[in-house]
Amino acid sequence: MQNLTVRLEMVFEQVRTASQSKSSCRVIDVGSDHGYIAVRCLEERIASEAVCTEIHEGPAGRSREALLVAGFSDRSEVYVTDGLKGVKLRPNDIVVIAGMGGLNIVDIITQALKDNEPEVFKDVTFVLQPQKSNELVRRFLAETGFVYEDECVCYDRDIHYNCMRVVYDGKGGSVTDE
Repeated sequence: MQNLTVRLEMVFEQVRTASQSKSSCRVIDVGSDHGYIAVRCLEERIASEAVCTEIHEGPAGRSREALLVAGFSDRSEVYVTDGLKGVKLRPNDIVVIAGMGGLNIVDIITQALKDNEPEVFKDVTFVLQPQKSNELVRRFLAETGFVYEDECVCYDRDIHYNCMRVVYDGKGGSVTDE
């Protein structure tokens, strides 16, 4: 079984919970780095297939290799792309964006909203773990029409991390600093 850090285990548990309400799903790990989340999701049969995206070939190659070694190259794809560009979202997808800054997360979701039909978003779950700018991500999600299903926090390597599981309902709102 693919070992994960405490932070990635938290992210994985949010994916596991999201998958329980879906008959079959595809996990898309944006900025996958080593492909650990995708491998673990396929190992535990949480996802029927996985997609990893990376902006650079080096990290994409590590994800590709991890999926190959684990025996999942037939149920996975790895893209060298910026965020979700070139990846069409489908109903029941679970999109993981973890380990990057809040501004990057906002940019990736904004572009995905432009590239996909709004109705598809209503059947997609996002698991987000920003490294910084949490307040910016929260404000963006509320204003853009995302609602929280859950949020959790962990402590890993002397840092507190939070992870949000959100879905899109298209009704914009607001949040306060509290």
